Amino acid sequence: MKLSLDWLSEFVTWIEKDPQHIAERLTLSVAEVEDVEVQGALLERCCVGNVLSVAAHPNADTLFFVDVQTDQGRKRVVCGGTNVREDMLVAFAHVGATVRWHGEEVMTLAKVKIRGEASEGMICAAEELGLESVYVVRPEDGERPIVDLSRIAPSEPLRVGASLREALGLQDVVFHVSNTAITHRPDLFSHVGFARECVAIGIATWKKKAAVRYPKFPRNALPFAIANATKNLVPRYCACTLTVDAIPPTPQWMQRRLQATGWRSRGLLIDITNYVMMETGMPLHSFDCEDIKGDVQMRLSKEKERIRTLDDAEHVLPADALVMSDDAGIFDLLGIMGWKRSCTKETTKQVWLHSAVLNAESVRRTIIATGHRTDAATVYEKSVPLSSASIGLMRALELIQELIPSARITSKLHQWGKDSTCTPILLSSDRVCSVLGIALPKKTLLGTLGQVGCIVKQKGKAMMQVTPPPHRETDLHLEEDLIEEVARLVGYENIPEQMPVAPVRTPEREQRHHQLRDVLCTLGYAEVIPLSFVSSKILVELGVREREARRLQNPLSEDYAFLQPSTLSGLLAYAEKNHLEAEGALQAFTLATVFSSAEEHLELGVIRCALEETWIANDPFLLLKRDCDELLSHFGYTLAVAKSQDIPVFAHGGKVAQLFAVGEGAKQNIGKLCEVHPRVRARYGIAHRAAALLIHVPALISLQSTAKKFTEVPRFPVVQYDLTVPRSVTDPLGPTLVAVQKSHPLIQDVAVVDYFTSGAMKKQQYNVTLRCTYGAPDRTLTEEEAKAAHDQVSKKFTKLMS
Repeated sequence: MKLSLDWLSEFVTWIEKDPQHIAERLTLSVAEVEDVEVQGALLERCCVGNVLSVAAHPNADTLFFVDVQTDQGRKRVVCGGTNVREDMLVAFAHVGATVRWHGEEVMTLAKVKIRGEASEGMICAAEELGLESVYVVRPEDGERPIVDLSRIAPSEPLRVGASLREALGLQDVVFHVSNTAITHRPDLFSHVGFARECVAIGIATWKKKAAVRYPKFPRNALPFAIANATKNLVPRYCACTLTVDAIPPTPQWMQRRLQATGWRSRGLLIDITNYVMMETGMPLHSFDCEDIKGDVQMRLSKEKERIRTLDDAEHVLPADALVMSDDAGIFDLLGIMGWKRSCTKETTKQVWLHSAVLNAESVRRTIIATGHRTDAATVYEKSVPLSSASIGLMRALELIQELIPSARITSKLHQWGKDSTCTPILLSSDRVCSVLGIALPKKTLLGTLGQVGCIVKQKGKAMMQVTPPPHRETDLHLEEDLIEEVARLVGYENIPEQMPVAPVRTPEREQRHHQLRDVLCTLGYAEVIPLSFVSSKILVELGVREREARRLQNPLSEDYAFLQPSTLSGLLAYAEKNHLEAEGALQAFTLATVFSSAEEHLELGVIRCALEETWIANDPFLLLKRDCDELLSHFGYTLAVAKSQDIPVFAHGGKVAQLFAVGEGAKQNIGKLCEVHPRVRARYGIAHRAAALLIHVPALISLQSTAKKFTEVPRFPVVQYDLTVPRSVTDPLGPTLVAVQKSHPLIQDVAVVDYFTSGAMKKQQYNVTLRCTYGAPDRTLTEEEAKAAHDQVSKKFTKLMS
């Protein structure tokens, strides 16, 4: 969005004079001003020159000697302009002027020699002086054209030697406002809108406005009927027809303002509609009545209908674009661009002028579908206020009657819909002060909101009823919107900075959770973090009834309808995807919260899967028991194992152990160790044996650990003997091992190293191999001593077995 300072000055008297300061205030309180363009900044030391003679350069085929009459007398320059000719009015830059060489590098002119010939100054092209928006290059100008000032056609003949900036009227300042900063404010796509803001933030005051004079409309109907099949998409519409005998050229003041804001003059009627859009924010369109064939319909396009717009581009329309059509077909893509067939021309005598408020979403969909964006469409997609329709039409009629003396309104005002009425908003003055963090008197609040056109009524001691103005109907709806208005008008820079005050404490952390992870990682287990959601099928596998699980109110899908009652489900899913790629054995753990209908707690889940048929050396159940023992010993606990009376449905009935941690004078049930049932393994595609460990973490860490006792490293070697004996699966081996270890003073350790069973043995029988370690703290045992001790231990073990 481009704003002309000269145009704004038509509505306001400036308190702040400096354009840079105006831009800074607008940026702070209204919208970001990206650039401040001073028109004619490159025109200092430039004048209107008259070409007296043109002669060929003796040392170059494409250069000329040109004598130019300037304000400093006759100057000779070397010029390469392909359209230079005698008696031509040119843009002449004196030595010392700043130009953009070929539109790129900025340089200061000096007296130079070009191909051996002196040149005093420069005859400039449009891009070298920033005149691209003023001077349009034609094909006949050649490859290197210079500015032909006679084509710009100012209101008064150009005087040779006159200041070029003054002669072209390029004395405006243009503010480039970021469109992204005003997407919620359609009223700011206009000069009147920004004039309101300049007054509201205190950098300008309103000039005295002339009384609004509405034109008189005859009683004649439009020469054609307008049928609206989309009233919800065109909620407000105003139109009338006019007769013009002759259309004069666009006056220079209007051309300059349009050029400053990025428009080129295209004839007075079209210029007036563009001018009104830039002034009031209401896009308008004028049609030639003689080109309308039959009655007019406002409707939605059919899929793959086509229209050729004013830019001579053909567009294939979607099934829901807003269009206007007559008996000859579509002639206007509403809100975006019309067609040449129906637009006003120099020969137009009967004008149909209309102003329509359109549904923003419909216009936006059409922009996306066609890829065609125009200035009007950019405004329409922001939701033009309903009240803008009549304001825009009346302003256009005022300008037409002022600038085209022969213009006469020939129809009544054809319209439907009503101007908007905004819903009052209740605003608490106490909440305003609380949110902004500053104390504001009620008088300040009333004045601040009144500056933006709100009507404020007191409602009790601390409440106000605020009615937004019609032009703010699209963005002022809530109390928070009004608080934001107060903040920006008071000035964000005037609200003192205050850091929030809150106690900063290190959050309590249970370091043993991290230690659990560290120990397991050291033992070769990988941590996984699966989702905490499971399906009803998983609940069945875990032996949990749905009423005992915790169901989500808004699950992602039925596969994630419940919170996990056990970490085992996530570990099995991980094993299903990764066990074939593991080396040696798959080892994984997770530390996560598990849930039931009654409570929730942190659970450590560990899984170990064998990748082949297993013996004692790699039995996942026994190896996981060993790792659990090492894990607990790290925290000062001793592992105790007992036969589990409660066998989960996911566990192998013959290999389920209840785990206990023994601490300082206490014993705590901490969970289960089991082999995964073959049926469950098959469900997850795990071919070989797998074991799982489930530990109730709060129960574990609530137990006081035993102080670690360090013993001296043995200085003397030990002697080991293996003992293989038969056992029954009905007799627990643990108590026997404890008794054997206490049976002789020289025995230091008894460990199971292997077990074996076969069909030749009795039912429920197996052979177990024990490794007994013997040693003395003060000497090296002789073979006879060790052998004697082992014989005693063997007899003791045999006795215990009998």
